[in-house]
Amino acid sequence: MFNPFDSTNGMYVNLLKRTFQSLKASTADEQITEIAQSAYENFIKSENIVLARVEKKRLFDQAFILLLEDMLSNLKKGQKS
Repeated sequence: MFNPFDSTNGMYVNLLKRTFQSLKASTADEQITEIAQSAYENFIKSENIVLARVEKKRLFDQAFILLLEDMLSNLKKGQKS
């Protein structure tokens, strides 16, 4: 049976590209960053941590990268199922 969305098919690649473009246009990445930034700010306040602006940005960037890597790992595990 022919599956037009088989991952080896050009139609699937085209759909994937269009989906990605739609997600980028929706500013989903900015919204995710804003949510993480807000959670980070709340954590820093609750822990009474005082950091210089540069340190604060560096810590957020590193923590956010870890969060994204964890999310990617979970997504990849889900694809294997």
